[in-house]
Amino acid sequence: MIGNDWDAFCTTTYLYQIIYTGLDGAISFFWSFRGLLSDLNYLLCKRVVEVDRRYTVDPAFGGPEYETIISMGPLCSIDDLEVIAKANELCNRYGIDTISTGSTIAFAMECYEKGLITRSDTGGLDLTWGNGDALIRLVGMIARREGIGEILSLGTRSAAKHWHAEEFALHVKGLEVAMHEPRWKKGLSLLYAVASRGGTHMDAPADDWLLDESAIIPEIGLDTSLEDRDPHTSNRGKVQTCVAAQNLYALYDCLVVCKYAVYPLGFSFKTLKEIFHTVTGWNASAEELISAARRGIELTRIYLAREGITREQDKLPLRLHEGLPSGPSKGDCVTSEELERMKNDYYSMRGWDQANGWPTKETLRKLGIEWSAEHLPATIG
Repeated sequence: MIGNDWDAFCTTTYLYQIIYTGLDGAISFFWSFRGLLSDLNYLLCKRVVEVDRRYTVDPAFGGPEYETIISMGPLCSIDDLEVIAKANELCNRYGIDTISTGSTIAFAMECYEKGLITRSDTGGLDLTWGNGDALIRLVGMIARREGIGEILSLGTRSAAKHWHAEEFALHVKGLEVAMHEPRWKKGLSLLYAVASRGGTHMDAPADDWLLDESAIIPEIGLDTSLEDRDPHTSNRGKVQTCVAAQNLYALYDCLVVCKYAVYPLGFSFKTLKEIFHTVTGWNASAEELISAARRGIELTRIYLAREGITREQDKLPLRLHEGLPSGPSKGDCVTSEELERMKNDYYSMRGWDQANGWPTKETLRKLGIEWSAEHLPATIG
């Protein structure tokens, strides 16, 4: 058992032991693990998990995937897959996100361990690391906003302010950080920081995908060298690659395409264009498609600017600027100075101003959405 959620986030070998070694045993031991196959889901991306032991898990609510297993497992120092499966079922019943729920509960556990909150704050719950019963109780309390669940239901950022524990809170713009290690994947560090929603893993692929042959798409700007694609790299070429990859993911969203249909299953950009042409009759060029995706990114950023988001909020939790404590990437992280340099390059490539990270009027004009400039604060040029 590891000592705390931060150790869990850092200890990759432990995570893989839990997920893969433990999961294989769990499948044969007490899980019914099978894909949901239907006319609408040929990818088999969801699992049916049925447990009838200490906890009963209803297979109708699916089984935990990678993000859930990490956030409700090692992040909370829990290695009981039965507990994780039950917590996942409850989140799906209540309609609440498993990443944010698990991460927020892990944060509460760390605050409890550090003495920032006590049983009088938790309603008598013992929130020591590894307490699976407490994890399951808290899921329900968060969903119903009962007791400490009222505070936790607002997420890590709000709870951190309430308990004066901001230094332990792992979030970007209020969204809990996804379960992908950004410190040795320096492109992911940048993408977490600048993502409109916060620390999401769904705005662009992680650095390791950029090393795959399928990630070489010159017609949309994914044509940088292997050196620039190296996860440990943070140079201008890496930033260019991140911008192009983020544009591609925005295009997937514009086309309402499942990202798992195109990655990692080898669904090529050429095929995507052909399908788009077949469905719409529009033989759109790569430039036209990417411009549509860019318009979505720019409009989203304008909304954020209108709501007061500036360069200052494009940042990482302080802990993600600490070097990895062990493993082959020991010591790796993006320093705050390194991140600022990457942001400078990113804003320049996007056509955003350096002071605030907002789209310039010229950028909006080139994309044909100059009308949206009226929603920008008056300080932008």
